[in-house]
Amino acid sequence: MRINPNCSGKVFNMIKNQFIANSFQFRKLSEAEFEVQKARFIESADAKLIMYCQHLIKDNPDERIYLVTEETSGSNDLKLFEKISGICNILDIPVITVPMLFQKYPEVDLGFG
Repeated sequence: MRINPNCSGKVFNMIKNQFIANSFQFRKLSEAEFEVQKARFIESADAKLIMYCQHLIKDNPDERIYLVTEETSGSNDLKLFEKISGICNILDIPVITVPMLFQKYPEVDLGFG
């Protein structure tokens, strides 16, 4: 399993120290098992979306960048890591839903009318 080159050392540390959603599940893992779970998380679509958004924010400081997701901030289904919205909250990445996006940008026309 290859590690995503866009994942900084800071993010690696945050994965273990701040992105854990289920501390009971985390305590049951050996260090090697956690490293496998961390590598899977880093390669997941969620993590890639979050890292991409971080880069967009960094590279476009004068733009308002949002991560659009329909994922709720509620129950985490016993997953080891926080959901997108929880991680974005930690990283100060603004999160909005698709309906909120269309309210914010009414000029977006999908051609359904």
